[in-house]
Amino acid sequence: MRRLLTWWLLLFLVFVLPYVPLVVAGFLWLYERGWLWGWLALTGALALGSWGLGYWLRTRRAKAPAAAPPEAGDVKPDPRWAPAGQAAWADVEAIARRVEREDLPLDRPEPM
Repeated sequence: MRRLLTWWLLLFLVFVLPYVPLVVAGFLWLYERGWLWGWLALTGALALGSWGLGYWLRTRRAKAPAAAPPEAGDVKPDPRWAPAGQAAWADVEAIARRVEREDLPLDRPEPM
């Protein structure tokens, strides 16, 4: 187990370590030009705004009324269907009535 942890740590260091000096150099460059605080403020504002937008979208979707599914008897076949489609719909309705009447096991589809 310890050997596996060592490999993951080495892998992490190999992929992350090259970016650390780059980030530090970027912060120093922004600091030397006097842009660090502005960049931090802009980054914080964008992060806060995107978080707020995501929160608003999640709550808006949750508050939206969901369309009620049609009741079993409300769905009618389209009169423009071909005879084969009408027959298939009759089979579907027969299966639906049988499922409503019987307690069919979900782990065995054979009775369907």
